[in-house]
Amino acid sequence: MKYPRLEIHLDILRRNAEKLYRACRADGVEPVGITKVCCGEPAVAQTLIDAGYRTLGDSRLENIERYRSLSCETMLIRLPMISEAERVAALADYSLNSEITVVEALSAAAVKMNRTHKVIAMLESGDLREGCADEESLHALCRRVHELPGLELAGVGMNFICYGGAQPSTEALTRLIREKNRIEHELGVVIPIVSGGSSANERLMTAGGLPTEVNQLRTGALIHVGIGLMDEKIPGYRDDAYRLKAEIIECNVKPTMPWGKLGTDAFGHINQWVDRGSIRRCIAAVGRADVELECLEAMDPGISILGGSSDHLLLDLSGTEKEYKTGDIVEFKVGYVGVLRACTSPYVEKVCI
Repeated sequence: MKYPRLEIHLDILRRNAEKLYRACRADGVEPVGITKVCCGEPAVAQTLIDAGYRTLGDSRLENIERYRSLSCETMLIRLPMISEAERVAALADYSLNSEITVVEALSAAAVKMNRTHKVIAMLESGDLREGCADEESLHALCRRVHELPGLELAGVGMNFICYGGAQPSTEALTRLIREKNRIEHELGVVIPIVSGGSSANERLMTAGGLPTEVNQLRTGALIHVGIGLMDEKIPGYRDDAYRLKAEIIECNVKPTMPWGKLGTDAFGHINQWVDRGSIRRCIAAVGRADVELECLEAMDPGISILGGSSDHLLLDLSGTEKEYKTGDIVEFKVGYVGVLRACTSPYVEKVCI
């Protein structure tokens, strides 16, 4: 086998996906399964479809292209670039939008391909990532989408928690719904979708704070690693669907304090050291070029992570009774950012199980 190796346990993903799908449907919400963390892995996409998801979303067209032939609708969840308008119209059934110039480019592309592209107009939530800055801009965008050939005004939406940390709230979503109702009245149309956020909305939904008009959530983190708002682990969801395996390339007993004249590490950090004497430790052949080290948790509870560099992961073995040796394999649960980094690294073997 090739290492480092990321094993994706599809049975765990399916259980998480089915549980979330049932919870959403019970609240009148149609969840979109987000695949960006695994780079659109087709086997994961099919697992979500098998769990009931009818629409899958991703931030990269390259990922959508990997599963475009599967039986689902597709959504581009990063605002489209004008330069990729034709590819968006060809690959994505829906896209999130906040710019009139972009929807004009999408219209031209959709007309050229004799397709109808569905637009979800985004309103700023307070998180300060994507979205029209104010209600007037949202109305102007929706009017333009309604006027343009090849486009359908399919919904309005908001995003939370991704940049500024603004949490989903009943108040913010009520504002979105109010503007949707005004736009419907102004244009004489029905806007079918209110896309109210992501897995971070799970706490609001289960607490009964999600307005009934919100009928779509774009769900990823809760399916993949069992976390919701503030990265909290949600009871009933597994967090071990993604497991990283790495090979030990050195086992030794060494001091916990470096010596000599000390400066920064390879990443410009000045580290603080605690002298615990000499410990049993090892090096695994994986590093920051492959995965976010802070997102790893050893499956052996007696192993702790000391740190690492681009290509080396240093582990403290003093708490485990197992006698590890060079050539052995160590296994870790991987958090969300770690999965994203591992899936985008060409050095990590990805295997679906």
